[in-house]
Amino acid sequence: MNHQPDPVSLWSWRSLQTRITVLTLSAFLIGIWSLSLLASRMLHRDIEQLLGEQQLANVSLHANAIERTLIERMTTLESVTRLISPALMQDTAALQAFLEERPALPQFFNGGFFVTDSTGTAIASVPIHAHRVGVNYLDRDHIATALLQGKGSISKPVIGKQLQSPVVSMAAPVRDANGQVSGSLVGVIDLGKPSFLDDIISTHYGKTGSYMLIANRWRMVVSASNKRHTLESLPSVGTNQVIDRFMQGFEGSATMPDFQGIEALTSAKHIRVANWSMVAFLPTTEAFASIDNLTRNIAWATLMTSLLAASLTWWLLRRQFQPIHNAFQALINQAESEHPLQALPVTSKDEVGQLIHSFNHLLEILAQREAFLTTSEHLTRELAERLDEAQRISQMGSWTLDIAHNTLLLSDEIYRLFEIPPQHEASFEILLNKIHPYDTTEVHHAYTTSLLTQAPYQIEYRLRMNDGHLKWVQQRCRSEFDAHGKALRSIATVQDITERKLAETALADARALLTTVIDTIPMRVFWKDQQLQYLGCNTEFARDAGFSHPSDIVGKDDFQMGWAAQAHAYR
Repeated sequence: MNHQPDPVSLWSWRSLQTRITVLTLSAFLIGIWSLSLLASRMLHRDIEQLLGEQQLANVSLHANAIERTLIERMTTLESVTRLISPALMQDTAALQAFLEERPALPQFFNGGFFVTDSTGTAIASVPIHAHRVGVNYLDRDHIATALLQGKGSISKPVIGKQLQSPVVSMAAPVRDANGQVSGSLVGVIDLGKPSFLDDIISTHYGKTGSYMLIANRWRMVVSASNKRHTLESLPSVGTNQVIDRFMQGFEGSATMPDFQGIEALTSAKHIRVANWSMVAFLPTTEAFASIDNLTRNIAWATLMTSLLAASLTWWLLRRQFQPIHNAFQALINQAESEHPLQALPVTSKDEVGQLIHSFNHLLEILAQREAFLTTSEHLTRELAERLDEAQRISQMGSWTLDIAHNTLLLSDEIYRLFEIPPQHEASFEILLNKIHPYDTTEVHHAYTTSLLTQAPYQIEYRLRMNDGHLKWVQQRCRSEFDAHGKALRSIATVQDITERKLAETALADARALLTTVIDTIPMRVFWKDQQLQYLGCNTEFARDAGFSHPSDIVGKDDFQMGWAAQAHAYR
């Protein structure tokens, strides 16, 4: 079969013109794109810092206003408690009238206010229809703090016992003439009704941004621009490091997902009097819209400059390499003709002439290379088929344990091999439950020893399935360690060897049966291989040969056993 080289397209990577064009442009393109990316990143970083500072200033302004308002309300409560005498605490009707005559309290506490005795039971309340009188509130943290520690505090955001709506309360201790705590005055802010918080929280930051007031101690939303987030719990500790820093009182800006999972520029300001944080979210799509538009314009300008430079370079190189294309076409024409191939004329001694000379040399070995390539392709295809078959037979699964982050990744084959439903979350407990109880200690010992010695291990153990049947598997495991010897991750492969184990068991049983049968024969029996070495014998033959067990003669010949044994063998 005639083999003719395909023409090299100018757009193919095999084309020398294409490769030289790419290499020539590489330095230019890398430089201009690196400069573009660097400028975009630096500009993005500077804009992010500037916007973060502006956002933090805005949040700080609102947070300071809230803090002043909270202090004003707490101060008002404390001022009123100084007017409550021990006689009023004993006369609930007079105390009720006293509370109803306080004009400032209804303005500060839209959920009402009430007085409790030393046991935490409400004895007077405004409004009366809230039905708080007689209800014990000692289980509320702020009231317990006021009664037991004698300190005013702000409560955890909760659902009010009587109002049945989200509330935040303030409690101040009421003292008798001796300075002992005789009760508490509690003001309630109903978050479900308009309050001083709504003047700040209900507005939007920017066009699509929002505000959120968070109680750091309880990781709970006090109020937010979107009211459905009120009393919503934040992710647990360790889930989001930025949120954890905010909850610890960090004041600053960062980029993180908001409650809808949308990436947002976020700033937080700590409100110390209540241990709250005022947080503002602004989606990055809005925050960085201008810089993103500028970055796209820079990218387009860089792209157009790159295309112009590539086109000019391509045109110049095509003119310089035209002799090479002519020589190549001449070679193709000769290959298609019935005449013997002729060497191409070398018209110059430059790089083009050297290339044509190389073509002439390649014509001599073309047939040999074609045969070699054919053989190589056949062997490669056969090897690929064998590797594919071996992979199908192996049925090997793997698991990877990230020790630093305590995460486990299982392959699909592990789920199938251990018969674990795919919807189950990956965990070592599920794998360990599948291991036969008799093998659990050995598997655990092998793994812990591997971590101590930093050496890989291989172990075979049984799996007990839900229906009671057993599987045999072989596990190979290795671990990676840092420079200090701390384990970073463990990687293991698990292979089903049940069929092999069953075959080995069957073979051992067959051998045992054969040995038992042979031992019952009332004569000396033995068998050898082609090199006349003993493969086995019965007990009578071994005893006559001077050995205690038939296995002692395996691998020996007559010379090694001694002439006496040989004489017995042929007796």
